[in-house]
Order: sequence, then C-alpha cells, then structure tokens
Amino acid sequence: MRLIGLLLVAVLAVACGGSDESSRGLSGTIAYSVVLNTAAQLAPVFVVDLKDDAPVPRQLTVLPEEASVAFDVPLAWEPNGARLLFIRQWVADDVGHYETHLINRDGSGDVIIGDKDALASQGGFDSAGRMWLMVDGSVDGGRGLTLLTPDGQRLHPEKPEACGGQQRGLAVSSASDTLAVVRFADRCGSQQIDLFEADAAATSVATPSSTLPDLGISLAITSQPWLEFNRAGDRLFYWASNALHSAKLDGSDAREEIARDRFSLAELPSLPVNLGMSAAPHTAVIVNDDVFVYSSPLSALVAVPFDESRAPVVLIPESGQTIGSAAMTWTPR
Repeated sequence: MRLIGLLLVAVLAVACGGSDESSRGLSGTIAYSVVLNTAAQLAPVFVVDLKDDAPVPRQLTVLPEEASVAFDVPLAWEPNGARLLFIRQWVADDVGHYETHLINRDGSGDVIIGDKDALASQGGFDSAGRMWLMVDGSVDGGRGLTLLTPDGQRLHPEKPEACGGQQRGLAVSSASDTLAVVRFADRCGSQQIDLFEADAAATSVATPSSTLPDLGISLAITSQPWLEFNRAGDRLFYWASNALHSAKLDGSDAREEIARDRFSLAELPSLPVNLGMSAAPHTAVIVNDDVFVYSSPLSALVAVPFDESRAPVVLIPESGQTIGSAAMTWTPR
C-alpha cells in the first residue's frame, strides 16, 4: 500500500469579508492536517480563524473509528468557501483505502465523491464548481490530470509515461478558469508548465492552450513542484532555488517575491530558528497575494510578508503536535 508520506499537512486560507482581521492584518480561515498520535499515525484536519490574535485550532474532520492509520489532507475550498475538498488515506485490517471527500465548514455533511481507491495529491475548483485533481494512481490505472464533476463523475483519466511527459504538479484558478500543470519536458530532466483553459480541458485534457517559457524552476525530480495562482488568476507563484517567485501567465514580469535569505536568516520573536527550506514547501499557501504562510521544520505555522519591512510572524507556535508535508491552497471567500 502506498501513502503520500508518513506525516501529512495542508493549509488552506479563506478570507473573510469586510475589515474583520487580526492586529497582524490577516483574516480568513486556515485548515491543516496534524498528526495527533505519531505511533498510531492518525491525522485529521483542523481549522483556525486568522482574525484572532491568539487563534485556537478546532478539529474539522472525524477519522474512521476502525482505522489503524488515517491521514486527511485538505486540498481546496469551493469558490464560495462553503465546503472543503480533502483526500483521506486510511488503513483498517491491513486494507488500504483512498477517498475524495467534501465537507461543510462546520464539519457537517462529510460525503465521499467520485471513485473510491483513487489517490490524488493536489486539486482545486474552477468557477463551475468542477474539481480538478492530480491523481497519482487508481484501481483502474488512471493517473494524471482528472476532472470530477459536481455529481462525482470522473472524466478523462490520464496515463502518462514514466518521467517523459509525466504530470507532476497542479494549480487551479476559479477566477480565470485556468489550470497550470507541471510536467517533465524531457527524460526526467527539465520541467515546464502547461496552461489549460478549464472548459477546453474538460473536453481534452491532453492539449494545453499554451506553455510558459522556462521560468527557471529547479527542483529535484523526487520533489513535487509547488505552484499557485494569485487571486485574479493572471499571475503564477512558484518555488525555485529555495525562494518564492512569480510571473504573468505569458512568462513576462518574472520576479523574486521573497529571497531565500529571508527563510535561512529570519529570526522570529518567539521562535529564533533557521527557517530554511531545501525543497518545494508543500505546506505553503499565498494569503491575499502578499503573505506566504508555511509550516516550519519545528511544526509551527509561519507567515512571511512579501514586503521586507514587515517581519515574519508565528501564526501557530510549536505545540508538540507534528505537522508534516503535503499541499496548501487559499481562497478569498
């Protein structure tokens, strides 16, 4: 049986309306996976309100009672922020299960959608409420970019070749109905980003609408690429060379948003540590297009503003509970 990793986490932020925010200038809701029992390997999703200066996490998902191992990994909120899309990987009686779920913000209405026993690592919604997933494997052999309709029907599973042409990373914008897919361009070496229009991709996911020029993405082939759209869906953030970068969708106006030394040298008032990240930060999300939130090596949630005049802050300090590595996403609703 395959699990994404021993420790899984994902963080999602949903901005609240109005000026309801904390003294740090943050608002919205963060959801993330926490390993409550390392020995038993049980990790439900928790949520925390960013408008509070001293936020207190609360558990959102409930794991199966019969599970000996279970990881819930949040992937994305619906465009209106009403429900959360998450993946559940769990084991009972030595039998593994992979499920795709939707759950209401208050923890009610948890339902399984789509095919069971399909393992996805990344996902998001378009404006029509369709769910796009990066499927790593399934019982019928389907892999790659996959569409789930609101009624749970799975369409167009891809079966890419190993390495050459393999799809590895996914970002979805409900604002511009654009998909960004990272794949190897040649024999497990360089990577490129293909862009898809959601409606066209729903008909044929094999034909990109355009391909971004080389943006200098340099990740180990064992690392899953990290990328995310801005709120308007016309700019793409990506992680390369241990720094946060962004570019317009035609490859122009490429820039470094947060330099690597801000992670390796930053000292926080309550957490003076080396914050360096040597690979793509899967536990990361862009909040309101100007703050980078991620899980530090000490399992604290840290916010690093793009503006260098604003110091990094610890949102959730180290608590003794373990945060691992997985996807992150943010929605402005």
